[in-house]
Amino acid sequence: MIRTNVKKASSENSLIMAASKFESAVTAIIDGKEYNAKSIMSSVAINAADNLELVISGPDEKQAAETINNLFCS
Repeated sequence: MIRTNVKKASSENSLIMAASKFESAVTAIIDGKEYNAKSIMSSVAINAADNLELVISGPDEKQAAETINNLFCS
């Protein structure tokens, strides 16, 4: 399991699209509530957040974390 804190991406859809490419679960934690970062239904909460805590867990978690972190760093 990988935990990371990131600033909001330029587009919540970028996070959803990137997370959906991986088998690992990607959970966004916002104000103590958990949201599936692969779900379009979570996009409203993700878009409203200034900072996100992401928890990535699964067989390709390292690759997913690297890809997602690159979204926020670029």
